[in-house]
Amino acid sequence: MSTDDREPSFVTILRARYGGIYEPGKWIACPAWPEQLPPDWNADDVTCMAFFDERGDEFGGGDTPQEAYDDLLRILAASSHGRTTSGKVIDDAFIEELADEAERGFDPSLLRDRPRGRGRPPLGDAAKTVESVRLEPELRAQAAQRAADDGVTVSEIIRRALREYLRSA
Repeated sequence: MSTDDREPSFVTILRARYGGIYEPGKWIACPAWPEQLPPDWNADDVTCMAFFDERGDEFGGGDTPQEAYDDLLRILAASSHGRTTSGKVIDDAFIEELADEAERGFDPSLLRDRPRGRGRPPLGDAAKTVESVRLEPELRAQAAQRAADDGVTVSEIIRRALREYLRSA
């Protein structure tokens, strides 16, 4: 991908407040309207330093406005794949690392030790199915009240009722 493919529709180019000590250069370029710039880019020196340590890869920098713009285009081209959920830039080098890991092979048992992410907790070791049941509004209300009283979900009330019914047969 050439840098021309990733040219932003609007860029703000500014003289760096601290002359490039904390910023990526004496001039900085950001792909945003001036009113969209985060306020910390131009704050006191400690805040500015922390801001550019954390978010410096979002700004181009250089000794001239043109160098800052060219640097921004380089950054946008390199980071055009987005970010991970943890905020890591997905650039070509990161994709290459993932591809190398995949080519080496991956031990699925390593996944079991990782903490569970979002979603419903498992109901045991076996695979589960989802069944749809139509309930009259009054029965649904009774199940919801019982679930609230017991501090469980309506699904758990239905599972308990079905188990009890099947045991009594």
